[in-house]
Amino acid sequence: MTSNNAASAIDQLHKEISQELWEDRNRLRGYIYSLGYREPDLSVLENETQVRYYKARLKPGLTFKHGKPWPLLVQCFRWARADFHREENKYPTPMDELPPAADDSLSEVDQVTQREAIAAFLERHLPHEGQRKAWELAFQEGKGPAEIGLALGIDRGTAADWRDKAKERLKSLPPEEWDHLR
Repeated sequence: MTSNNAASAIDQLHKEISQELWEDRNRLRGYIYSLGYREPDLSVLENETQVRYYKARLKPGLTFKHGKPWPLLVQCFRWARADFHREENKYPTPMDELPPAADDSLSEVDQVTQREAIAAFLERHLPHEGQRKAWELAFQEGKGPAEIGLALGIDRGTAADWRDKAKERLKSLPPEEWDHLR
């Protein structure tokens, strides 16, 4: 292969890569946006993803796993996102480093009063006992559908359905119903 042929092959590859990036640019931005990133982070992640994609495509013998560039572009985004969070020190805070909850400052009597107020509120707005118990187990004790089902003696699907119906019913309440609980 002569140097002219090699240069023309490299130029052709650069054009193909640029065309692929251009065709998937809006899709990539939409994907990054759907994950909750906004400007300027969105543009930084897009640019870093494109650089990684460009480098990966320049490697000799690279073939697309699924015949299209999109899966490789998504993988390049995942790597760029990991580096982005590593560089920005945007790691989740471990639970043992979080400050204590505000409820710890309540006296024992106030805690009992608060629990009774919540129980009365739930009885008033969730008349179906199963939904009320499912909501309490899910949102006060942090249990999943399988654990709720086991505790209530029902199947997991019914437990999830009761929990979701209770949640929707409580979400539909007007704000003035919540005021006395704040």
